[in-house]
Amino acid sequence: MATEKKTGAGRSVKPQTPVQITWDVAQSRLAQAVSAEGVAHNKWVSASDTLWILGVRPKDFDQVQGPKGLTESETWVKVQGMVIKGFSARVQALLSVTGAAMSGLSESERGDRRYWSKRVPVMMSRVIAYLKRHEENERGAKQKTTLADQIVKILQKQKDRVKKADDEKIDFDRNAVIECFNTLIAELT
Repeated sequence: MATEKKTGAGRSVKPQTPVQITWDVAQSRLAQAVSAEGVAHNKWVSASDTLWILGVRPKDFDQVQGPKGLTESETWVKVQGMVIKGFSARVQALLSVTGAAMSGLSESERGDRRYWSKRVPVMMSRVIAYLKRHEENERGAKQKTTLADQIVKILQKQKDRVKKADDEKIDFDRNAVIECFNTLIAELT
């Protein structure tokens, strides 16, 4: 196996075989990405199903008032610990380093730690998003919406949009339009 020394790289690198980029290569890679996304989605659904069955709800992740101000809820801390345990042992070790011990990390390790510490909130928000889907599905099964309810929802959004719009974007009587929305909403409710 031949290796060559790249100038300034500081390590030996195998010569790479050039890959001919074609539509077939793109199709293959896209299929792999889509397949992996489907597997990941199924695993997130399974994990959120398990949490839902255990009684975990999105509101359980809200911050709570403690003696030192707002802090993460007990559920947040517990699930965050589970998320961190899902990472490799190396990443778990990096994330466990805090305070003065951080000065003992190399620049590369500090960069890796920064990256993974930013991934934890992303994973937590994904957990909450999947739990919110459960909540919406449960709410939808119990409560049927009528056409009038759906139209009121759209009208309310448009009314709020008109209220928040910048003055230079409005070329109509804002108050008259808002009053029309109110009349329509009152008629439908």
